[in-house]
Amino acid sequence: MAGPNFTRGSIQDVVAQKAGDSKFRQSLLADPKATLEGALGAEIPGGVKIKIVEETAGTYCVVLPHVTQEGAELDDAALEKVAGGMGDKAKCSAKMSSIINISAG
Repeated sequence: MAGPNFTRGSIQDVVAQKAGDSKFRQSLLADPKATLEGALGAEIPGGVKIKIVEETAGTYCVVLPHVTQEGAELDDAALEKVAGGMGDKAKCSAKMSSIINISAG
């Protein structure tokens, strides 16, 4: 099961933070999925592929993000993200306060 730290952004953050660590880089190139799972403390789902491309001084890598085709159906995981709402996670509290001004003239 994926943990709360598994997002594209969290992966990018971990890689950016540890980019200077040569052991992390070697591990990431050898086994990207296991290395990221360890760094994130979260399991990456089996259907997710991780591809590592190492930049050089004269090469810049640009990631072209996935775009869902218009009219395409959401898979169960994506549907859960948009349909769940906050009902089971919201914590509401109410506090009532009154201020009474009394003037004697």
